[in-house]
Amino acid sequence: MEPLAAPPAPVFERSIHLLYVPTLCCNLSCSYCYLGKQTSEAALKRDAQQAVHTLRHTLDALRAAGVLAFNVSLHGGEVTTLPPDVLDALFGMVRAHYRAHFDALGALGHRKSAPHIKTNLFKFAPLYELFDRHKVSISASIDLPLALHERHRTTRGGTGWLPRTLENIRLLARYPHAKKISATLSSEHLQDMQALVDDIWFIHRELGFDMNQFNLMFAFGSELNRAAKGEAVLTPATPEQQQRLYDTLHAAFLGTELEEGLRRHWFDEFTPGYCTNAANCGERFYLLQSDGSVYSCVRGQGIPEFRYGNVFEQPILDILDNGARQIRQIGAPGARLRQRLPGLRPPLHLPHRLPGGEAPEPQRPLLHLRPAKAHLRRRPAHLPRRPARRAARLRAAVPAGHAPRPGLCATRATAHRAPPGTAQRPGR
Repeated sequence: MEPLAAPPAPVFERSIHLLYVPTLCCNLSCSYCYLGKQTSEAALKRDAQQAVHTLRHTLDALRAAGVLAFNVSLHGGEVTTLPPDVLDALFGMVRAHYRAHFDALGALGHRKSAPHIKTNLFKFAPLYELFDRHKVSISASIDLPLALHERHRTTRGGTGWLPRTLENIRLLARYPHAKKISATLSSEHLQDMQALVDDIWFIHRELGFDMNQFNLMFAFGSELNRAAKGEAVLTPATPEQQQRLYDTLHAAFLGTELEEGLRRHWFDEFTPGYCTNAANCGERFYLLQSDGSVYSCVRGQGIPEFRYGNVFEQPILDILDNGARQIRQIGAPGARLRQRLPGLRPPLHLPHRLPGGEAPEPQRPLLHLRPAKAHLRRRPAHLPRRPARRAARLRAAVPAGHAPRPGLCATRATAHRAPPGTAQRPGR
């Protein structure tokens, strides 16, 4: 009996980036959250029941329609609020998707093999072994300066958790797979730029996380955020603050071991490849929620104008086409949200290319992302080893009553201890 021939490989006519939000639920209450009350009103139990089915249904529908999801990344809410068995199933499904389409992904220049997740790190320690087993790529979100992390990234009960954050960053530094840290900045975060510089060095030097793997994000105005936070809403950074930040970081980090990150990664959000600067918004990037709703991206999430349809109610190609059509009619989410909130200016960015290929004359300073120098100094001479000002600021931000963690120097012990009961790195 002749062996059965292998089924023909699917033919893909287009490819997309699929950002999957398996739950809107979140365990934090960040001052600048663009999702507003959606994160507290989300039904976690319902999301956990449907999260796996929705992703499987969508990937099957895309494949049947000749559409390849070249990137399937997990976002929230906070994905880690889901039960571990649900996370395990989602990670396994994403890995199986990449394996099944290994050749097609390679032909497009993509080398995806592991899931990617955006997380606030609150539950990183107890989930470490699960992440490690699936080789999950991690993007951890924090606030800088760290004193503002304590103030603006509180739990649902309104309490800060900076000591736990610092311990989890230490744990992330030892994590053996792809990882990075991103920092969300508003106008308030840029009031003390030297503190921001000091804390980048602190994370790099004292916590052991390579801050070359770091990028900046700017908080943006959101009607949903304003409705949830009222007068407590944070003000987006002004163009002048953004320019001053750019100049400050270049002055502080050029010629150091962090120069490569400064030039390659820190300002990724402001380059032409980033979605909010893309001319083809609505054609390549789609956000899927566990109820089947499809939106433009995180900036359009929950806003009716940027809802393209539902995978359980419409053919997948109709939904994708709706995206391109709606963006042509009303503009990209970043631009549309700026129209709703006139005080919000776009961040520093490189301009789009004109049809002929030439870049238009910039109206604002460009970011010059040049290759890193080959020889970097090991430590900048101007950086003190124990900056007292940073230690005092962090001590003030951490609640009293915690015993210093053994082995830390006296100037840092109060600022960087873990609270009682904080999970340490699991045994491996």
